[in-house]
Amino acid sequence: AATAATPATAATPARA
Repeated sequence: AATAATPATAATPARA
């Protein structure tokens, strides 16, 4: 849902 919205999500390739 939150893609590239949070720095932590962008830092994790699994979430990205």
